[in-house]
Amino acid sequence: MSIIFEKLVTGFNSSSGLSTENLAIFPLHHIPTLVLAGRVMGEAQAIQVFQYDRGRKTWAWDSKANAHPAGTFRVSPLPQTRADEVFITLELSASLDEDSLSPEFRGEVDSGKIPWIRVTTSETGAGCIGCPEDLEQFSRAARAAIVHAQDVMRVAKVHLIAISPASTVFRFGQMLQAGNHPEYVVYDRAGRDYKFVPALSITGHDVSATHGQNSVSISLR
Repeated sequence: MSIIFEKLVTGFNSSSGLSTENLAIFPLHHIPTLVLAGRVMGEAQAIQVFQYDRGRKTWAWDSKANAHPAGTFRVSPLPQTRADEVFITLELSASLDEDSLSPEFRGEVDSGKIPWIRVTTSETGAGCIGCPEDLEQFSRAARAAIVHAQDVMRVAKVHLIAISPASTVFRFGQMLQAGNHPEYVVYDRAGRDYKFVPALSITGHDVSATHGQNSVSISLR
């Protein structure tokens, strides 16, 4: 996996690397990898992101789908005080079960030591992203959370949990500007019966992961 991402980073960062007028992305992987892939590819060039439709069993957008009305995707609250760390959740496929957090981390969130910003939707479920307009509306809400945490709260670390369609997770990663964002600790879990644990740490310059006594770091510059 590390070799694949090293090649991806090289391709998108080098002047002689990947260059195309348009790029189509069909995201399908576990959450931390999707965030990282989006962060590596960024927003510097035109990228079309698709969402797999399980009911129709196709990646093609449904031409008959109507975009959700304005306000379907929202972000709240937006704390006005500064903080060292913040917790951001993307809750589009389902709401976060707070019991899935470790007792220590949940205690810090419940006490307000780590503020919690939630990106949610009134159309919760696997089909909440039905057309490109839905993805764009989500992106506006998510960008508001990213910018607020960075520019208003001035956080040094963001704890990120996403229970959300793959397209939205990849798009969120795209919005993290290289060399200009706080550390993002992306969480994952092995299954519903397990707690969320840190999987990747993405800084403005590199990504790292620790498994037992082993630690791997890859430069993103």
